[in-house]
Amino acid sequence: MSEWTVEPFRSLGKLRFGMRKGEPERVLGEPPKEFQKGFSKTLTEAYKGAGLHVYYDADGTVEFIEAFPPSQPTYRGIDLMKPEADEVVADLAKLGLTVRKDGQGGLWFDDQGFSLFAPDGRTEGVSVFRRGYDTGASKQ
Repeated sequence: MSEWTVEPFRSLGKLRFGMRKGEPERVLGEPPKEFQKGFSKTLTEAYKGAGLHVYYDADGTVEFIEAFPPSQPTYRGIDLMKPEADEVVADLAKLGLTVRKDGQGGLWFDDQGFSLFAPDGRTEGVSVFRRGYDTGASKQ
């Protein structure tokens, strides 16, 4: 089993949704660098060594995780960071998963709690989210 296995709406590896601030740092054994990302009202934690960004909700619990190299997220044995996004989508389709394209490089698997960021068809990152996270699906 991969160190970074996606468990839909529950976790990415040892990082679980609902963890409080400070817990990811203990699990990863790496101090984060905090920064403001986009329109987020809370600080995001960057774990460069792990290749992760951890986002918190207003209550200070983990709600969203972005993964990029060197992390290698997997879902049911499929390498989600395979460079050719079409190959990843085809592998996931064999499992019965359907993709929602957001027109901005996002390939969302809303029913499994993760997405790929693949502008120009090249996978650059994987995002994993808790149940109820606003993915923008209703705005499409």
